[in-house]
Amino acid sequence: MRNCRPVLLKLCLLAAALALLVWFGVVSPAAVLAAFHRPGSALAALGLILVGAQLSVLRWHWLLRWQGSPLRLGQVWQISYISWFLGSFLPGAAGGDALRALYVHRECPGTRVPALLTILLDRLLGLAALLLLALGLAAAMPAQVLAQPVLAALVGLAAAGLMAMLLSVPLAAWLHGLLAPLLARWPRLAALATALVEAAGEALAGWRSNPSRLVACLGVGLLGHVLVVAAIVLLARGQGVAGLTIGQLGLASTLAVLANHMPLTPGGVGVGEASFAEICRLLAPGGAVAAYGSVIFTFRLVTLLSYLPGAVALLTYRRGAAAKARSMAASTASTAASSRPG
Repeated sequence: MRNCRPVLLKLCLLAAALALLVWFGVVSPAAVLAAFHRPGSALAALGLILVGAQLSVLRWHWLLRWQGSPLRLGQVWQISYISWFLGSFLPGAAGGDALRALYVHRECPGTRVPALLTILLDRLLGLAALLLLALGLAAAMPAQVLAQPVLAALVGLAAAGLMAMLLSVPLAAWLHGLLAPLLARWPRLAALATALVEAAGEALAGWRSNPSRLVACLGVGLLGHVLVVAAIVLLARGQGVAGLTIGQLGLASTLAVLANHMPLTPGGVGVGEASFAEICRLLAPGGAVAAYGSVIFTFRLVTLLSYLPGAVALLTYRRGAAAKARSMAASTASTAASSRPG
């Protein structure tokens, strides 16, 4: 029963978030149902989201391969979809990354630290691409952004976040040097921190010698986010949101996706909807907040549909791992039997 308590707590939080969205008029159930009664926009959005997901898989596969990981593209696809599916019920984006780390730790015994670093780098590249997209869209409408102090502050935070990411590596090295005397009290923790810093240094040396790889990954991430934003714009138009331009919807979508990464509720439910609705209201005062919030909630449902292959991957991956373990055990037993003296 104790093992069920975290799940029950998350379900209660999810139900409470949904109830509050409807209660405060951020989401209209009728608008969401109407989107699926006319499924053209939803199906087109689903296609865009699926293509964007494949680009994310490809980016992580590139990073793993360049770090010498033995994981094949099929395995990377399965692990990615499993983490997305299960991560949809965990707070923020870190839950899915933790699941990826568990699988990588099990599947890459010889290259664990470099493989784990690819998860961090993949997350940073994806976030950097999203921040670049937000800044690019804001730069296309400076007057509208500067006219709203809240929007200007959000764009400023995006710029500061991008700058912080560029400085994160030297800052991490500086912090390691500063904390090294304190970590000496815990040898295992100190050894782990040193291993991470050394592996990060080796990885960075490889990226510096071939920066085109990082540029390619960043470009793939940017294209993936453009497809996601296009999916949200399609859903908005399909639900009758006509008071905003495509650029305004794109900026609101990008900032809402950024807000959805915050680990406040399971899957970010409520955070993305409220953020999108408020930003759209700032860009086009007088619009229906319920219509705006319903767009993101519909997008959330369509995205969850696109993650359903992760449920299948979860079952097949476990069976494949079990079959591999049985095969290795049988091979080991056969080798041991043949080596015994007759």
